[in-house]
Amino acid sequence: MVRFAPTIRMSSYLVAFVVGHLEATESRLVGPTPLRVWSVPGKRHLAAFALEIGAFSLAFFEQYYGVPTRETSWTSSRSPTSPFGAMENLGAITFRRPRSWWTSGPAPTAELARVADVVAHEIAHMWFGDLVTMAW
Repeated sequence: MVRFAPTIRMSSYLVAFVVGHLEATESRLVGPTPLRVWSVPGKRHLAAFALEIGAFSLAFFEQYYGVPTRETSWTSSRSPTSPFGAMENLGAITFRRPRSWWTSGPAPTAELARVADVVAHEIAHMWFGDLVTMAW
């Protein structure tokens, strides 16, 4: 049996369960909120840039809108079988490979910009779609 902490009311499409043998990066604190990126074993080192952009974006949106995240932690994971390029879930962002990091060698600027865009876009959904959702 697995027990989860209570959550805020949310649309059902925002619930995510990620199951598998995974490794996490070290936590990066954004205020009181820990942020980490999960990956399959042996690929954790490829998540450093996504973690850096995630921490920057989360801090930026909290400051810009003056509304802190309601999450007690944030995680991101890479899924080779996700039907979406990326998906914002409350406190858990999933990315289809290779949307969240590059796979070998030095990354070109365009590739880093694409990763930054996808990560920031999904975190922005916390304020546009997750925290504020249409009544219907």
